[in-house]
Amino acid sequence: PRNREWYVLEGPSKPDALLEAEHAVLCIEGKRTEASCTTHTTWMRKRSQLVRHMDAALDAFPNKQVYGLLVVEGDGGANGVSPSEYGSAQCAAQYHQSMLDASLPHRSPMERERIANGILGVTTWQRICAKLGPDWSWVPDVI
Repeated sequence: PRNREWYVLEGPSKPDALLEAEHAVLCIEGKRTEASCTTHTTWMRKRSQLVRHMDAALDAFPNKQVYGLLVVEGDGGANGVSPSEYGSAQCAAQYHQSMLDASLPHRSPMERERIANGILGVTTWQRICAKLGPDWSWVPDVI
């Protein structure tokens, strides 16, 4: 349709999980077998995948607090409940100011800060399994 903004060229955002509560929305980007986070789109040379999901959620749920969480595979099999240094660095890159500025050129500084403040950080699939079940050895690489 006419009068739409440039970012509709990206198509719909598809987080790996989206949890909606009464006052909040949680966008989850999971990296199970991928080595790194996506940091670009066809239309933008620098665009954080996690921030993109949160950006779309901000429009879809304007009256709710938007949160984002990165989930990675930890080192050490079932005992890998803490993110590796690499996983932690991948998460930190998602909310670095230069990434926010490049990923959100259409947002005001206040909106960028709102998105940055909603990034919860990173956890591992192993920690999720330890807290919620199932047994880590059961979890397949692909669902």
